[in-house]
Amino acid sequence: MVYSHHVRVADRWRVGRVFLAGDAAHAMPPWIGQGMSAGVRDAANLCWKLAAVLRGQAPESLLDSYQAERKPHVTEVTRRACFVGRIITESNRVIAAVRNHVFRALTRMPGVNAVLVKTTWIPDARYEDGFFAAGNQPAVGWQIPQPWVADGTGAIVGLDDVLDGQWAILHTGEPPAGEQAWTELGIPTIRITEPTLIRWLQRKKAAAVVVRPDGFIYAASQSGQPLPAPPAITSIRTGVPA
Repeated sequence: MVYSHHVRVADRWRVGRVFLAGDAAHAMPPWIGQGMSAGVRDAANLCWKLAAVLRGQAPESLLDSYQAERKPHVTEVTRRACFVGRIITESNRVIAAVRNHVFRALTRMPGVNAVLVKTTWIPDARYEDGFFAAGNQPAVGWQIPQPWVADGTGAIVGLDDVLDGQWAILHTGEPPAGEQAWTELGIPTIRITEPTLIRWLQRKKAAAVVVRPDGFIYAASQSGQPLPAPPAITSIRTGVPA
């Protein structure tokens, strides 16, 4: 049996009012099962920006950050899918036998599976360029993890359910300096007590972060440092820039 596939990434994902997403913007092989997932990530990135512009709450230039953020990530996903596919579909029996022996041995070693997943599977959910605060704060551009947390009623829910597609400030200690400029726009401040998320923020050298509606960190600050000022287009509670 012969199987062939195409790998394509569009040069332009936006022309005027026309946007490409999912398979229209990027075709990848199925080896790591990320085709539809990549399309969902496209939609999550683009929809809140489109809503803001269509409501007159943000300039059209916000939409240019869609390709800048998504294309590098999906290109890396595609590269990894092709790499895994080459390993899976090896037709030389001798090489395939060596591959099987090596991978069986490696996967029996503690911690190796995690390393293999990190280096050959889905890349980290991070955008290095796009609609983010200026500066070199390590947490900026990362997607916030999704731990279980207690909501206002004490129910245990996912963090996304608490954020509810809104802009939000998350902090681990005292409210950060500079938060007033954000709260005056109606953006809520939430103190984080969940240990996993606290440790994740500590590794990113952040005590406070501003999270966008799609869950990516727009701005961050260390303990004792002020948050960057809001962009001119940040909204009041609507989950989109204003």
